Amino acid sequence: AQIFERSLSIGSLDLAEKIFNESTNWKVPPQLRRRHEVLTSAIGNSLQRAKLSVPFGKSMHKMVRDFYPNAPPNDIIEISDYKSSVDLKRLTEKEALRSLLKRALSHTTIESSPRFWFDFAELMPRDEKQVKFSFQLIENLMQSKIPDLEKSFSLFSSPSIIDTDDKDLRERLFLIFEKYRNKEKEPFSYAATIITETQSGDIRLGKPVNIDQAWNGLKHPVLDNILMPTKIGLLMAHKNIEELQQTLLKISDDQLFSSDLLDVSWPALIMSEFPDKVKKAEQKAKESANQSAAKAARYLDFQSIRFIYDSAKRLNDKSIIPDGWFEHLDSEIVSERDRYSLRIINAEHNENWEELAKWSGKAVAEYPTYYNYYRPRGYALAKLGKTQEAIAALNIYIKFSKDEVHWKDAVILLDSLKKFPE
Repeated sequence: AQIFERSLSIGSLDLAEKIFNESTNWKVPPQLRRRHEVLTSAIGNSLQRAKLSVPFGKSMHKMVRDFYPNAPPNDIIEISDYKSSVDLKRLTEKEALRSLLKRALSHTTIESSPRFWFDFAELMPRDEKQVKFSFQLIENLMQSKIPDLEKSFSLFSSPSIIDTDDKDLRERLFLIFEKYRNKEKEPFSYAATIITETQSGDIRLGKPVNIDQAWNGLKHPVLDNILMPTKIGLLMAHKNIEELQQTLLKISDDQLFSSDLLDVSWPALIMSEFPDKVKKAEQKAKESANQSAAKAARYLDFQSIRFIYDSAKRLNDKSIIPDGWFEHLDSEIVSERDRYSLRIINAEHNENWEELAKWSGKAVAEYPTYYNYYRPRGYALAKLGKTQEAIAALNIYIKFSKDEVHWKDAVILLDSLKKFPE
């Protein structure tokens, strides 16, 4: 079994298939026959999976060597060592890129997971090489035989490696989607491309969208989990209160107060002025606070991190945030962009406008196309009386972030600043 696993890791499918064929003839004691059957079945499943994914992995390894022809030879990387140290939030971006590049250039291990290559592309310096690599990665993936569901989840992440706020890049990405997707053969990947086009296109641009109509007939296991938060978030962004109320009333309480939707439904209920449902959301938030705080501390999960800060603010309860919790997170999160995000969230929660201006300033300087950072920067500068700088930041935010729940509030603040400039 260990030899079989190693043969798959180096992409030796012939050897792996030979081991599988021989495994059915292994002689085992009668009491171990059931285990033998389970093992043989598992080996067969792994082999079939590898036959679909290894060619994609090999194509990516070849491509990355073409992109980095002068990179030095690398040592053999053991799978166990790699897997135990790949938490990218715990590495600086330079360290993370170096780690993944070493793996990508390896001649001893085939990395066939699309997630690995998307992480690598996201960490590359944002230049023409990164753009070219990312588009080729998406084309390779869409042409590969990677299982449809796995392929679809990576396609959802396309905007993380392609700047879809750039019109030319966005249209180029959508043309690739249109060229390779196949609704009949790969319904999940097809759905992922349509959803991504809607979110990164019309919704992001602030155009009217009937999401139910746009996504009608799509098939994907997480479609409902994407549909409702997207619909609610869009209505909140534009403060369409009447339609927001109607939408919320159509959702069952089980879904409305579920852990999957509560971070979205709770502020929507507040905006819609449904006091009874708001009270129930508050109770659910209190009940889940400890679990969310622990999850955030263990997995450095930003959805949980934001939920804890939002809960503490909405409930006006400082005890929601455990003592030393921020310090722990700040010491564990080493990746620069993630650390900036954490410090921005913490500073805004504490209304520390100097710190908020400091960290949002670093964020927009180093990641100028991550437009979500311009909102807290605009707010901080406005609080500090730096009106013209605040206007400049908010102008950028509202231009590119029409899909975010704070968009309308940012527009209102910007208008007020323009009326009463310093």
